[in-house]
Amino acid sequence: MCLGAATKNGHRFLNSEMKKKRLFRDLAKRGPCRASCEQKRLVAERHGLQVVRGKIPVPDIRIEYEARDGERAGVDLELATSHHRGRNLAEKVRAADCEVNVVPLMNKDSLEMTDADRVLILGMVRAILKENAPIVITHGTDTMVETGLYLRRALPELKLPVVLTGAMIPLGFEGSDGLQNLTESLLAVQLVRAAFTLL
Repeated sequence: MCLGAATKNGHRFLNSEMKKKRLFRDLAKRGPCRASCEQKRLVAERHGLQVVRGKIPVPDIRIEYEARDGERAGVDLELATSHHRGRNLAEKVRAADCEVNVVPLMNKDSLEMTDADRVLILGMVRAILKENAPIVITHGTDTMVETGLYLRRALPELKLPVVLTGAMIPLGFEGSDGLQNLTESLLAVQLVRAAFTLL
């Protein structure tokens, strides 16, 4: 099993097993007091991580690279699979310096959406953009493209990312891709440029 790989341009791909080995080694060096909040915080900071509810969530993959200015930089990526529990995913999102505010707007089959519904979505998007916050919209897949095109026409000078996401197999059904898509969307709005993106 490959735990890390270096590329020609200095990129290193580190999976969670490698990070956990480094993290646990550092915690073990701290001795019996390693469980204290302060000790965990110090170890987490050393590895570019955070303590969330007394634990140190480790990213699934970390890509480390040298930026144009010569500084070391990195991007943490999370993968959501059927074995993840909602609480684990929530901890991972919190650890990514991301505050998630949920705004319930409507709950209807996207095939039944009207122009008035899209006007309502546009109004909410405009209000949230005024708060300088990127947006993830959960949407039925049947008419997600129409809503995305409507929003793009109405907001041509977009300054922040807006991601529309849905699921081919709804949550609650075996093999659902909903949780995976939502998790990837929450990460995507932190990484993509200002644009409307369907995920």
